Amino acid sequence: VRHIVLAVNKMDLVGYSEETFRDIDQAFRMFALDNSFASLVSIPMSAKQGDNLRGLSANMPWYKGQSLLDVLETVEPEANVSRLSARFPVQWVNRSGPDFRGFSGTLASGHLKPGDAVRVLPSGATANIARIVTFNGDLPEAVEGQAPTLVLDREIDVSRGDVIVADDGTAKAGRRWTSDLLWMSNAPLEAGRSLLLKIGARTVPVRLETAEMSVLDISTGARHIRATLAANDIASLTFEADALIVAERYTDNRMLGGFILIDRLTSETVAMGLVKDKAPEPERAGVHEHEADPLLKRLIAKPAETAWRSLAKAVTWRATGSVDTFVLAYLFTGQVKVAAAISGTEIITKIALYFVHERVWQRLAPGRFDKHD
Repeated sequence: VRHIVLAVNKMDLVGYSEETFRDIDQAFRMFALDNSFASLVSIPMSAKQGDNLRGLSANMPWYKGQSLLDVLETVEPEANVSRLSARFPVQWVNRSGPDFRGFSGTLASGHLKPGDAVRVLPSGATANIARIVTFNGDLPEAVEGQAPTLVLDREIDVSRGDVIVADDGTAKAGRRWTSDLLWMSNAPLEAGRSLLLKIGARTVPVRLETAEMSVLDISTGARHIRATLAANDIASLTFEADALIVAERYTDNRMLGGFILIDRLTSETVAMGLVKDKAPEPERAGVHEHEADPLLKRLIAKPAETAWRSLAKAVTWRATGSVDTFVLAYLFTGQVKVAAAISGTEIITKIALYFVHERVWQRLAPGRFDKHD
């Protein structure tokens, strides 16, 4: 909401007093001072008498502004044009034929053209736009608000709920976000309540950090720290999703900045909210998501196998294993030289085979953790 019209009604009950109107107008402007509205118009009215409703009233000659209907008919709504580069939440993976795979959704911001480099979040996979498909044919460019199907130039993993973004590093994926929340359920918010967060086309389990919520008193504008919410309470709080989500500040993008909360047991929509910004991870600010998980951190930090490490493993393993071969060969042949020759040959050949085996597996990707997983 960018434009406000304050209709001060029932002016006939105060004798059309200009002083009374000015006091109300000034009080409301002070109340709304921090909301950064694009415009705020106050109109003294009497709806019952029709004063300043369709035209200016002779009962209030001191008012020189517009009537209520004139304001409503002439105000220019704010265009929902985002300053962000391309953000395309995927609503449906479109497989309309054996040779066609596209991704359908609505372009939440920016524009896209064939050949543009894009990144899929939260996975981070990259590709280029090959085609922009619509019912009426391919487009040379898609702009904010259009709902095309994007075809990429190579096969990468993209699912419903992912977001295709311009590969410029400006899009954010994270688990913890600060927000403003309106609690709508008659049942109060309690710590540990099991909720789902739906933002764009993605739905994930979420936890609200309720220990120190800043709750707004809508009568005074003051804020109070509370640990629970009742129906119609408005609070600033941080939430943590169980999986990475792509979000934007609501002031920058409505589609990726607005969300709802759903009770997992009853499927009731219990709250709606606006994203304010990405919150730092609990461990330390600026940490990457994979570093926030201690297990993944240990696995990723594990050094890769070097050639010398593979050789050392081969030598230590075969040296002990060949002792067993020497003993068995001596028991069967009764000759020390024959047993030594057999075990010696085995050490050389098996070390070589083990080394090659290790180097080949080091090059194979399946099952291996690296910094991009």
